[in-house]
Amino acid sequence: MINLTHYDEAPRVDFAFDGRKMYSSGSVEIIHLRLKPDERLDKHTNKLTTVFYVLEGTSLLETDQKAVQLKANDCVEVAANTPRCLFNNSVHDFRVLVIKKLKEA
Repeated sequence: MINLTHYDEAPRVDFAFDGRKMYSSGSVEIIHLRLKPDERLDKHTNKLTTVFYVLEGTSLLETDQKAVQLKANDCVEVAANTPRCLFNNSVHDFRVLVIKKLKEA
């Protein structure tokens, strides 16, 4: 069996940014997030471990411990309950897959 989700047909995530739910199961959820230049996903915590895989562009990922500049093909894991924010500090769109582990292995 194959389940295919086209970006243009994926359900939108209910927040102010261009987020699309590309996949969801009992153990993982994948969101395609696009931040336009100067858009910021404000600092927040998530009760889930989250992995970010950068598709295109650059963005600053900030936690209380560290700030890192992400670029295409970078992959970073942020532990559950770690405050984080993303800021597209470039002049181009930033596209990232946000992979949430709904259940820890």
